[in-house]
Amino acid sequence: MKKLSNIYKVLLAICVTSLISCEKFIEVDPPKGQTTKSILFSNETTAISAMSNIYFLCAGNNFASGGANSITRVAGMLADEFDTYSTAQDLKDIYQNTILPQNVIVNNIWQEAYHVIYQSNAIIEGLKQSTSLTESLKQQLTGEALFMRAFSNFYLANIYGDVPYINSTDYRANTTAKRIAYRTVLNYVIDDLKQAKGLLHEDYPIDKTERIRPNKWAASALLARVYLYQQDWVNAELQANEVLAKDGIYRLTPLADVFLKNSKEAIWQIKPVSNNTLNTHEGVSFILIGRPIAVYLKEGFSALFEVGDQRKAAWVGNFTNADGSWDFPYKYKIRTGGVPFNEYSMVLRLAEQFLIRAEARAKQNNLSGAIDDLDEIRHRAGLTKISVLNPNISKDDFLLVLEKERRMELFSEWGHRWFDLKRTGRIDAVLKEVKPAWVSTAALFPIPANECLINVNMVQNPGYN
Repeated sequence: MKKLSNIYKVLLAICVTSLISCEKFIEVDPPKGQTTKSILFSNETTAISAMSNIYFLCAGNNFASGGANSITRVAGMLADEFDTYSTAQDLKDIYQNTILPQNVIVNNIWQEAYHVIYQSNAIIEGLKQSTSLTESLKQQLTGEALFMRAFSNFYLANIYGDVPYINSTDYRANTTAKRIAYRTVLNYVIDDLKQAKGLLHEDYPIDKTERIRPNKWAASALLARVYLYQQDWVNAELQANEVLAKDGIYRLTPLADVFLKNSKEAIWQIKPVSNNTLNTHEGVSFILIGRPIAVYLKEGFSALFEVGDQRKAAWVGNFTNADGSWDFPYKYKIRTGGVPFNEYSMVLRLAEQFLIRAEARAKQNNLSGAIDDLDEIRHRAGLTKISVLNPNISKDDFLLVLEKERRMELFSEWGHRWFDLKRTGRIDAVLKEVKPAWVSTAALFPIPANECLINVNMVQNPGYN
């Protein structure tokens, strides 16, 4: 048999050995004259499995979910969410915002994100050439791959700034790609999400009752966030409107139910990798059963909750022994214990859409609408509504209240606090108070040292030369 493209060999191997559902498939030799690529996209099972592998990657320890090198944990350390006792130099440097380009975690996040992008591109290319799959399935899987490419590029741009935008599997072109402007990358992300939205189903057609694959409304939800970051308030509101209108699919749930698998608040979740030791990486990473080794909630964080805020009791845990007392994120309740899974890692949820629309409305001087949205979140938390507490609040004061609500609602989730400080221009003012070594250039990660060695067109970020 002729030598086959590496990417398709890898994808096919994964399809038959390590699916996200962990089902086994019978391995057979390909028919004579048929390439790995054509096999991969010749039937529904292997095509779906190829896409499933991308979610399998996201359930791993780097980049996504809540593992040791994940965006959630790393960004929480960069901001003012987490403290650490870690003696690992790479983690200490992240916590102190004194990162070097050789930092292994910096490299891991970059590599994992581009791995997802590369596999997404391979799937898009393979589906385009397939003549065996139904048009409906091709559209759904292409939409999922476009969504994942957009998702990965969104985080790359917000972590590293200007980055290469890769939309093919051409290895030679990819190894010489140049960085492009942050706003241009986000424009590409928007284009991908618009395409994805036009292809994806409104429901969850492949996994039926599971919310572990992006659908049309996941694309709308991420679009709303990207437009918010672009300060395109009109489109941020429009996209959030679409998701919030789907109250037959999504709704705010009681605080105790938010992070359960297939929660009604979930727009998109990541299903854990099947094993017998854990449900989610967040549970393992955050729940304390002894003195913290890695991360815990910053001292004083719990005191930020308003009196009567039920999120404190529902989402903050505490471990105390003779050595001290430490608070930790307790949104996920299961530290260890595998199948059956009761919790999935939350990626996109409805509460964020209320907060996005509240900000977009306030920026457009629709304060009554903005207050209504924020009050949905406050009411769920057991707090007095702003419409009662301060109905004549000024726009500037409202935006400060909203910033705090985002902090208390979205803590320990996907680096929201870190990215909020950056996008609102408040990062220097806030972090100078809590980070002795803080310098403005620390708002971006360095480009990994290896990438600068491999790619002669790669230029390092300021402050890291």
